[in-house]
Amino acid sequence: TRNASDVAAALSDKLLIGTTLTVAPPTYVDVDITIKYNKLSQYTDAEVINDLTTMLLTDFGYNGMYFQDTIYPQTIASDLSNYPGVSNIVVFYLFIHGGTPAATTLVGTAGQIFRIQAANITVVSL
Repeated sequence: TRNASDVAAALSDKLLIGTTLTVAPPTYVDVDITIKYNKLSQYTDAEVINDLTTMLLTDFGYNGMYFQDTIYPQTIASDLSNYPGVSNIVVFYLFIHGGTPAATTLVGTAGQIFRIQAANITVVSL
C-alpha cells in the first residue's frame, strides 16, 4: 500500500547493512463486550448508555488500541465507573467476536490490534 511504501522509503537510509524492512498491515480483531450498570437517580438510562458507549468507542475503538495490547475487564470497569451517573458497573462479557461469551482478559499477539465497534457493544441496566 501507499502507506507501507512511505514507511519503507522513510526508513531506507536508517537500516543497518544487511537488514531488510517489511511493513505489514495489522490484523484487526473485533471484540464483543456486554456492560451492566446501575445509575444514579438523577441520570437517565439514555444518558448513561450514551456516555459508556462513547467511552468504549473512544478508548477501545479503532484509534484507541495498539499492537499486542492486553485488555483487562477490570480496567474497563474501573474506567467506566468514573463516568457521571454510574453507581456500579460490571463487565459481564468481554471476548473475541465469534468466540465463547465470557469475561476474559484479551491478550493480543504480534500484528494484532483489538477494536470495539458500536455493533459489538451491549449496555444494559443491572
